[in-house]
Amino acid sequence: MAVKVKRPTLTWGELLRRRPRLKAVLIRGGYFVLGLATGAGQLFGSCGPFGYAAVGASGFGIDGFLCLVGASIGYLLSGAMLVGIRYIATSLLIFTVGFVTQGVACRKKRWFMPLVAAVLAAGTGILYRQESIGGIPGLMRMFMEVILSIGCTYFYGLVLEPERIATEAAEVRRTISVAVLAACVLMGLASMELFHIVSVGRFLALLLVMAAGFCGGPMPGCAAGTALGLGMDMAAGASLFYGAAYALAGLIAGALYRYGRLVFSVAFCAANSVAVLLAWSDGAHIAALYECFVASVLFMIIPQGLLTPVGALLRIGRGRGETAFRYYQARRLEHLSAGFRHLYDCAARSEPRWDDDREADAVFDRAADIVCRSCAGKEQCWKKDYAETVQSLQGLTPGMLRRGPCLCRICRWRSGSGVWRRRHSSAL
Repeated sequence: MAVKVKRPTLTWGELLRRRPRLKAVLIRGGYFVLGLATGAGQLFGSCGPFGYAAVGASGFGIDGFLCLVGASIGYLLSGAMLVGIRYIATSLLIFTVGFVTQGVACRKKRWFMPLVAAVLAAGTGILYRQESIGGIPGLMRMFMEVILSIGCTYFYGLVLEPERIATEAAEVRRTISVAVLAACVLMGLASMELFHIVSVGRFLALLLVMAAGFCGGPMPGCAAGTALGLGMDMAAGASLFYGAAYALAGLIAGALYRYGRLVFSVAFCAANSVAVLLAWSDGAHIAALYECFVASVLFMIIPQGLLTPVGALLRIGRGRGETAFRYYQARRLEHLSAGFRHLYDCAARSEPRWDDDREADAVFDRAADIVCRSCAGKEQCWKKDYAETVQSLQGLTPGMLRRGPCLCRICRWRSGSGVWRRRHSSAL
């Protein structure tokens, strides 16, 4: 009879370490998808600085080229042909400048590519002769694009080419960068709808908010809800509804994360429904109810192993750098205090205990034999003041039984007074 040997299950990390080619393919595919999603994301219907900002932050090898191709396809699919060509030209110029200046010393500075993206975005904007769109004058619209290109290129670079996280400030910058990148990617997916009701971008944003609140509590949930919700509001071109709804749901449900997924999901749906009802006068957001319900159902069946990378990606937990050092020192002190506590317990257990009243009586008899027999005042203690003497001895007995013989030397001045105690308790 053949014996079946059960092979150990490989995690994603172990699988990628064993197959570097698969890891390289996934990374390059991720750059292409990043360019495609950010290129599809637009503000006011025709303002899309997110795609060429991703090109500027992706490097200038094969990864940057794939991001450029993805951004170009995203621009062509998302809007008018003329606007798309303008943004494709901007992306191509950014990639060319970055490729040509690889040997320049200032090329390695964090501010270089954001500055290049801003200059080229302003130049192509002037050539395009921007008109007033959405009530915003052309000059103000171009200024907004320049500011967004600087910020997005800088924050994308912190995620795609991360610096060594040695301080808590660097950890905070990276956390903010991940939130910005996730919001911009989901903005490109917000226009994709399932059954003309559920938006893919908003559905994924809800899953991320729920994961942040469940893994980190109310504060990470509220922060993720605010960042991702604002991104959905900008993609929809509507009032600030999703930012408030996601933040409220993440805050309330995050406070109940200790009670399990069911309670967490119910609280999240209830808070989102309250936000929809409060904003009913501005327009019915029926789709938000469907999206939240579908996201909560899927969140209930997601394995825990898939939530852990999300928490690590958002840096929810003990972090790295200075934060990790503080937690390390706290754990060391906790273990040290536990060791001293164990040592104290061992010493306390090894100390002799007075568990029998007869042992205490033997101590009193011995003291009376040694001290009282030759004492001139024994008649006073054991005859006239006999009741007070016995009461003094009874006052000493509980302390002796509880603490042992050491306390008996203290009881002569800490316990009550008595004639026998004042004269003869030194013998104890």
